[in-house]
Amino acid sequence: MNKPVIAIGLDAADPVLLETWMSQGYLKNLKQLREQGTHGNLTNLEYYKAETPWTTFLTGCLPEKTGYWSPFKFIEGTYKVEELQAYNFTEYQPFYALGKDYRVATFDLPQSILAEQVNGLQVLAWGAHSPQTPSHSLPTSLLDEINHRYGKHPALHKDHGDWWDEAYLSRLQKALAAGIKQRISICQDFLKQEPWDLFLTIFGEPHSAGHDLWYLSQPDHPLYQHGRKKYDFDPMLEVFEATDKAIGDILTEAPEDAYIVVFAAHGSDNNTTDVSSMLLLPEFLYRFNFPGKIAIAPGKSGTPA
Repeated sequence: MNKPVIAIGLDAADPVLLETWMSQGYLKNLKQLREQGTHGNLTNLEYYKAETPWTTFLTGCLPEKTGYWSPFKFIEGTYKVEELQAYNFTEYQPFYALGKDYRVATFDLPQSILAEQVNGLQVLAWGAHSPQTPSHSLPTSLLDEINHRYGKHPALHKDHGDWWDEAYLSRLQKALAAGIKQRISICQDFLKQEPWDLFLTIFGEPHSAGHDLWYLSQPDHPLYQHGRKKYDFDPMLEVFEATDKAIGDILTEAPEDAYIVVFAAHGSDNNTTDVSSMLLLPEFLYRFNFPGKIAIAPGKSGTPA
């Protein structure tokens, strides 16, 4: 019999941040796994959107081979854009489509498909960040059963980057915390069913937290001093600590002879790509509509922004 493999992915969990928080004693389960096994750094493309690494991970192919660079495709010679969502996997199948000789369970992978060559269970877009695929499953009734028993993920399609909205940030933190708890129970239930040859799941919560809570956590962010005045705790660290605890809880159901793999296909950093849409435009509109008032961060004319 094959030794089971349990693979847990952390979406957009920056490796530098993970190393820092492990060394500071916050992520105890990840630190223990690292000390008991082996670890290393993955390299990736320097030019990509966040969706690209997942397709590379799922197919083992670089974008030059699949032709898939992002969920959007610009039509050459025009200003038109085609929305692709996830890669179609017609030419290159997900690596976990292993056929009848292997029992496989996958839960909540972003930007994937339901592959007919999987002998087992598949659930997509239960709570993934930017899943780029419909919420569905094989068997088809499985997703409804999960939602009925454990509930829908409260942050699915509701983590949309309104990080100037304090009420939204409060709702998001609670939704991510609730989703992580639900995820623990679902994954434990999967692992209790049988010793899968491969059990693969992805935590989407670190990605959502990175988008909206990074500036409340990392001192090198230009808005950190402004944002942290409203908090006496680090909301992004809380999400990562909850994820770390969840990993430990899930692995209580792991077979003793299982190989455990925890990985991040890509990381995060200060957001510069969305500055015009997420910062400058709303700030301009706010000041235009409320003369003399400032929404996010004040500045002095003639000095660096």
